[in-house]
Amino acid sequence: MAGADLSFTVWSEGTTPDGWSLVSDDTSVVDVEVGDINTDGDVDFVQFGGRAIGAGSATLTVLDAFGAEVATADVTVAMPTRVELRSATDLEVDEEAAALGTPKVVVGGETTFQVKYFDGDTLLHGAGAARVDGDDARWDVESNFLGDELDWIVVRPDEAGVMSTALSVAGTTVATVSIEGVDAEAIAAVVLKPESEEGAEKGDARQVIAWAEDAAGEKLYGAPFAWTERGDALDGVGDQYGYEFLPGVSSELVAEVNGVSATTTVHGRGSVDRVNCACAVANVGPIGGAIALALLGIVRRRGRGNRG
Repeated sequence: MAGADLSFTVWSEGTTPDGWSLVSDDTSVVDVEVGDINTDGDVDFVQFGGRAIGAGSATLTVLDAFGAEVATADVTVAMPTRVELRSATDLEVDEEAAALGTPKVVVGGETTFQVKYFDGDTLLHGAGAARVDGDDARWDVESNFLGDELDWIVVRPDEAGVMSTALSVAGTTVATVSIEGVDAEAIAAVVLKPESEEGAEKGDARQVIAWAEDAAGEKLYGAPFAWTERGDALDGVGDQYGYEFLPGVSSELVAEVNGVSATTTVHGRGSVDRVNCACAVANVGPIGGAIALALLGIVRRRGRGNRG
């Protein structure tokens, strides 16, 4: 995706990549930074930073210390033509959560939505390029680079009604993102979704996710839940309770907002947080065999073999 921060990893199994470099034949499309060599463990690799500058195609070439070509990959960079939003709360429960139109968010609360970028029907990869209206403190963009390279929009409605912001990538507006703020009085039910404890061992991490619903059963995101555990109030508010599984410790857990509550039982003790992002690490397949070039944050990867 144009404007995105990129990560390039060159693996060198059986060969120390001292002095290796990565070059782009068109720096107006993809620009590459100097890499850092890692020689720990069984496989040596070099990791390069970079940025997708603008739409177009470029060839990336790995060179050894003598300037000889080791491997190449073609990269296509595109501008998004549309975006999809998914709730981070929904993604914690279901990795295949559906895209949302104009989600409802509780006034005075805070919630996070994953942004996916598309050029037509083609999913674009990359993060760090998106911006929202800088004058509106109710919106923020956060990015994570733990393998999945995604942008997340954080929203904090301060009044009821539809609120919107322009989402821009590399200085170009690509979409208008909207949510509907709803007053807490619209909350008719609280739903708790505990993570299964089946097969859990002592000390394993588990969680309970909470959300509110209106009288029609529609989800209301961002409700500031207060929690009690075994009758004791927990610090903070949020829609996520994380705990350490302790088989012999039964804890009644209550989440409450605006006088509406739900109860469940877990085994362990924990704390409250807000779902920030559902950070799943993507698997990126290598190009070639013993020497491989993996590219994160691009539209397409196509290898042209290994040379060395």
